[in-house]
This record gives sequence, C-alpha cells and structure tokens, in this order.
Amino acid sequence: MVFDTEVATRVEEQKRGREEQRTHTRRGKLETDYGEITKAANSTIRKFQKGFKEDVCFLTQEFRNLRTFVEHELQAVHAEVDDVCTEWDSYKSSPTVGFGATSSTSTLSAIQVPKPATYNGTRNAIEVKNFLFGLEQYFEAKGA
Repeated sequence: MVFDTEVATRVEEQKRGREEQRTHTRRGKLETDYGEITKAANSTIRKFQKGFKEDVCFLTQEFRNLRTFVEHELQAVHAEVDDVCTEWDSYKSSPTVGFGATSSTSTLSAIQVPKPATYNGTRNAIEVKNFLFGLEQYFEAKGA
C-alpha cells in the first residue's frame, strides 16, 4: 500500500506539473498578446495626437488669418467713417449751405426753370405725350 500511495502521489505531482506548465504557457501567451495590444494602442494614440496637433495648428493659423483680415477691414471702415465725418463737418460749416439743407437743393433753387406749357384739352396722343414730358422735365429740374 505504501507503494500505491507513492505512485498515486507521483501521478498527482505529474498532473500538477502539466497543469502548471499549461498555465505558464497560457500566461506567457496572454502577456505577449497584452504587449502587442499595448504597442498597437500606443501607436494609434500617437497617430491621433499627431493628427490633433496638426488640426489645432491649422485652425490656430486660420483664426489668426481671420483676425488679421477683420482688423484690417475694421481699420478701413474707421478711416471711411472719419472721412465722411470730416466731409459732413465741412458741409455744416459751409456758408452757402445751411444746416439741414443739401447742396443740390440750394443750387437748384437758384436756377430759373421755365414752367411747362399748359394742356389745352385736345385728345391728340402726341400732344398729351409732349405735355407729360414737359411736366417731368419741370419737376426734375425743380428737384421734386
């Protein structure tokens, strides 16, 4: 019986050794797989980081360009407004033009415009057309 127990013990040890060897082999394969997955994940992360950095640099440059453009346009608008204000001040201080009057109305009122011919009531198309043309010319010359 002692012999049987020794044999049984030895068989048990062999089984455990095989299981440990299988476990060790499986563990080694899992560690290898983990290392490969980690390398692939790190590589992918680096690629994404590089892409994001490039995108951020591009967008930053676009923003700077837009800001420069807007600043130049704003300076141009300020210069134009200053010119208009200067011109308006010169019109206000001009002795020929009073406040609220424009130069076109003051110069046009000084021109003598002949009154149009009166309509005599005939139903001739040419005479009606000429009369209306004369009225248009009169009112345009008066500035109305």
